Amino acid sequence: REGAAGQDTASVERVSQALRGLQGHKHFDDEDRELTNVVKRATMAARLLAWLVARPERRLEGGATPYADAEALGRWYADEGGYVDWARRVARGPAADKLGEGVQAVVRAADQARMELDRRFAKGLQGWVEAGQPSSQVVPIHDALKRVAAPFLSADPEHKLLVLLIDGMAWAQAVELLASLGNLLSAWGPLSFHQLK
Repeated sequence: REGAAGQDTASVERVSQALRGLQGHKHFDDEDRELTNVVKRATMAARLLAWLVARPERRLEGGATPYADAEALGRWYADEGGYVDWARRVARGPAADKLGEGVQAVVRAADQARMELDRRFAKGLQGWVEAGQPSSQVVPIHDALKRVAAPFLSADPEHKLLVLLIDGMAWAQAVELLASLGNLLSAWGPLSFHQLK
């Protein structure tokens, strides 16, 4: 609760120390579902608090166009925002005890920050649509196969690509899937371009 109210580096350090203490507990690795959920909520709340203190997206400046915020925040969401929303979803839960109250205070603060970002993005998105959906900085979903998948496949005959189209899936669920794929010891991996050419 103090971390959510103060949102300073000292709070992040105290929460991190408490989380490390929790990780050192003899029952930390137990497979008890209720205990696992508590640990996950605490971990995600600590991550959210660190994000609330750092807030790197605040340094994103809109450009000269009325849709610059949509482009900048779209990139931010793909890089970091999906993880923030995943953490918010996992951390959300009952406030039945002191830990739950603290976690929920952090979630509420993160919800408020995300709402502000959503409003800023929506304003930029309106400008992007009104400007004819220019696609020099973003890839509209209807162009994704042509601009991302086709060049990847044509670059090397050995390349293989599996495209999953999951209706209604948000980026927060996608990053969770990508993280679990990254934990596999197989040759699976996400296709990503860090910069458009």
